[in-house]
Amino acid sequence: MLLRAKRIVDREVSDPLIELSGSTLDVYLTLLYANRPLTIREIQRMIGFKSPNSVRHHLEKLISMGYVKRENLGYTAVKPSRSLLNALISIGRLIIPRQFFTWLTVLLISIFYLVVNSFNPMATIVLVAINIIVTYDFLDTYLKIRSIFSLRNRKKARR
Repeated sequence: MLLRAKRIVDREVSDPLIELSGSTLDVYLTLLYANRPLTIREIQRMIGFKSPNSVRHHLEKLISMGYVKRENLGYTAVKPSRSLLNALISIGRLIIPRQFFTWLTVLLISIFYLVVNSFNPMATIVLVAINIIVTYDFLDTYLKIRSIFSLRNRKKARR
């Protein structure tokens, strides 16, 4: 019974960045960053596949998994609601976790409080604890994202 419940939870929390790999992940990320429907030929040229059939194979796989949908003008990526992708903000080619801004705000407020007010041991302990928790959360997300994208870039370099 417990294993069945775990499988149901795992299915609900599916994440393309974790489930996908290799060329299928490349196709998904290409569609995701395009922000518009792409045709098979456009995807083929962008990624560098030799055959449109290989793109079609990856697209069919992504459609069956629910990460891509077919539209009149081509294919678009679907972001799952509980995906690690929702924890990211892209500014141009820079991709950072959303927690970065929370971490920065907490850090600045803590520094400002400690500089302006006289030393209070209890407040200092609470602020340090909050900073440790927020920093851990930010670094955890950042390292997950970094490992996923570094794997992707290593695979691309081998081609």
